[in-house]
Amino acid sequence: MRTRKIFLVLLLFSMLFLYSCSEKVKKDENNVEYQDDKMLGFVEKIYSEKDLIVVNINEWYHRDIPKDEDTVIASNIITEVKTNDNTVFRYENGTKAVFETLKIGQKVLVTPPISQKKKNVLAMEIVLLDLSYHEKLRDFLSNDTNKLRVSIIQDAENPLSYDSEGMSDLISQEPTLNFHDYQKDFVVDYKKEFDIEKLPVILIFDTEKLLFKTYNLKDATDFIREWKK
Repeated sequence: MRTRKIFLVLLLFSMLFLYSCSEKVKKDENNVEYQDDKMLGFVEKIYSEKDLIVVNINEWYHRDIPKDEDTVIASNIITEVKTNDNTVFRYENGTKAVFETLKIGQKVLVTPPISQKKKNVLAMEIVLLDLSYHEKLRDFLSNDTNKLRVSIIQDAENPLSYDSEGMSDLISQEPTLNFHDYQKDFVVDYKKEFDIEKLPVILIFDTEKLLFKTYNLKDATDFIREWKK
């Protein structure tokens, strides 16, 4: 009887230990995207003549801040990533890539990561990662469930000036308003992504998706006014 009790105690202890380990593994899996030895970021600038790229590593840099914590990060963290003939470029699926494959907005995994004592790093390997749905739309989705985000994509070389009265009426609806210059060499072709026929175009988003597309300021203003009802 005594032996049986000892066995049951040991069994219970083992189950608790395994449960504890599984919880730790699960927690690590949730944070696996941001690891100390794997620097993640988005390409902001490309300098082909210098074999150098500028990468925004803001989210990776602040990886230890709990996502559910109401913390305001004042500025983005960017770093210079140098490359040379020994730098290995590849896609996430293992296919070989080259420096010229990189595009603005590309999500990359850089090895080794930058150290706190330096402002740049010489990359041994750069992996071009696939963008998730929310990463593709990170500059367009609203951050507030009670407010829409309006994005106006325009031709950088020939921007069209909107009627001041129409703009004032749109702004009076208090959406988050952003202007974007269309970039042909961006990692996502937003003309194809949103089936845009001409520029400028007005896109209206909530926190999850595109709700409305128009080329007319009044239509955009009327849509927001109805949505707020």
